[in-house]
Amino acid sequence: MSRYSVILLDDEELILQSLQTLIDWEKLGCYIVGTAKTGDKGKRLIERLHPNIVITDIKMPGLTGLQLAEYCAKNEPQTKVVIVSAYADFNFAQSAMRAGTVNYLLKPIIRTELQGTIEKVVAELDKHESTRLNPANFYLCHHCSAHDCCNPAAAGHAAGQKYPWP
Repeated sequence: MSRYSVILLDDEELILQSLQTLIDWEKLGCYIVGTAKTGDKGKRLIERLHPNIVITDIKMPGLTGLQLAEYCAKNEPQTKVVIVSAYADFNFAQSAMRAGTVNYLLKPIIRTELQGTIEKVVAELDKHESTRLNPANFYLCHHCSAHDCCNPAAAGHAAGQKYPWP
């Protein structure tokens, strides 16, 4: 069962096609909801679709992968970002990690590295989801504290009041 949405961003059509077929996304619990060749189009996809995972090239026309990672960290904190790059440059990798990415993969992308990264991300998302949905851990959900699903004040409940789980 596919649970997690993925957006793929790269300015090279061949890389986008490769990312779509390199691993069995469905087997890993993921499905691709969109692709784009520029950072600007990628940002619009992210804003519209709120994906669980974004895999982005570090250098593209428009916004860079680093700028998108920073955008996600600030505006879509639930989204996990993976950078792919042809640049084996420590400064790029360091900047990517500072921007909150979960991994920095070098091109050409190795199937086992991509699969391992996605498995790790899915495990993190599964863990967060099970914590968020567990009534005993209701107040532990930090990423969506502004939303009605987890914020008792936003949902009309007094502070400290137990959530009325069925």
